[in-house]
Amino acid sequence: MAAALLAFFLGRIGVHDFYRGQTRQGVIHLCLVGSAFALIVAGGMVIRANTNDYGYMGEGPAAIAVTLMSLGMVPAVGNQIWAFVEFIMILASNDGSLQ
Repeated sequence: MAAALLAFFLGRIGVHDFYRGQTRQGVIHLCLVGSAFALIVAGGMVIRANTNDYGYMGEGPAAIAVTLMSLGMVPAVGNQIWAFVEFIMILASNDGSLQ
């Protein structure tokens, strides 16, 4: 039951995998979250650096920022889906081992 609760509330960062002793999967969850965060922050930095005093930005930097932020959403959404699938699998298993 504890693994299911951890998967539901903290599944994005892989706490349930660490709890169940599957550190490799937990580290992969953390890496996905880190890469998504880095790409989204990089997009925000491009916006911040290229916005003028009136709040306008050229088309080139805007396209780069949107691309970075969109690429950041790919691992974020994929990680969330993976964590939700693991949550369902934990609920469906007898002992929380996903087997």
